[in-house]
Amino acid sequence: MPRPGTKTLLSALVLALAACGNTGEPFQVLRVSPEDGYQGFQKDDVIEVAFNAPVNEASLSAAYRSESEGLRPGQVTFTLLEDGYVLQIAPKNPLPYSPDESRLHFRFTLGTELTDRHGRHLAAPLSVTFSTLRTRRAAILSNAALDGIVAQVSGGVQYQVFAEGSLVAAGDGNHDEVFRGFLAFPWPKDLVEPLAAELRLYSPAKNGSPFQNLGKLAFELMDLGDRLSAADFLEDPLIPAERLEDGSGFAVGQYLTYELGGYAVEAFARGLGRLDLRLAFETGTNGDQSSDAALFYAREAEASVGPDLLPTLFLTYLAP
Repeated sequence: MPRPGTKTLLSALVLALAACGNTGEPFQVLRVSPEDGYQGFQKDDVIEVAFNAPVNEASLSAAYRSESEGLRPGQVTFTLLEDGYVLQIAPKNPLPYSPDESRLHFRFTLGTELTDRHGRHLAAPLSVTFSTLRTRRAAILSNAALDGIVAQVSGGVQYQVFAEGSLVAAGDGNHDEVFRGFLAFPWPKDLVEPLAAELRLYSPAKNGSPFQNLGKLAFELMDLGDRLSAADFLEDPLIPAERLEDGSGFAVGQYLTYELGGYAVEAFARGLGRLDLRLAFETGTNGDQSSDAALFYAREAEASVGPDLLPTLFLTYLAP
């Protein structure tokens, strides 16, 4: 369904009706947006009602009724468009969204007091009930096809993708090879706007002293495309990385959580179909021929550890 307030209401039909003039048909509603029962009215939306004859503006105040806060008389403005064939009703202040998964309903009526410019009363009253966006929360597991590691090998000039292991890791190896981890979380199908996001990981182990030898671990916002590739090792992050983990909150054998709401908002605003992340240390390797790495379970570990320890994005978002 097109969003209310967009140019969906009868421009061509209105012009045709205007050419025909008063045909003797009853004064009636041709279309209304939002329709009765519509879910997901947004803050910038307006109500539009199209008629088969131009509206008598003076009859609006007596015909319009609503007991819904935000839609009551005096809380909306009326505008006639398309030579009076289309009535636009705009809330003066944005209608509130539901703070949880329940729906906030709004109702308005146009009674038969409404007349057209020939003095004919509306043939039948119009009553419409709709709801605004609501706040939902989802626990989203990572995409197994994009979980993985890209390692820098052969003296730092070649890169190898490891996309099928049960671990995601960042750090360096015993031969000073640098590796970075990747995670991707699909959006819910009904997502309209992300509000907050928290990443939960579980670390079963770490190698050496990564936070002492390699610095801070960054979760970098990426666009990984259709598949994980060697090029993703070198690609610049979409925005400057926030250094989220300095090691003071890192511990193996327990959950680790990271607030990524800003990343979710940025990724969605860019039109990305997922939240894609790269895990990378400030220093690729300290060159000591010893592995320093932070390790986390990947989605592929599900068969061995169950779903509770897998990478999970807890997303709070607006939806219809």
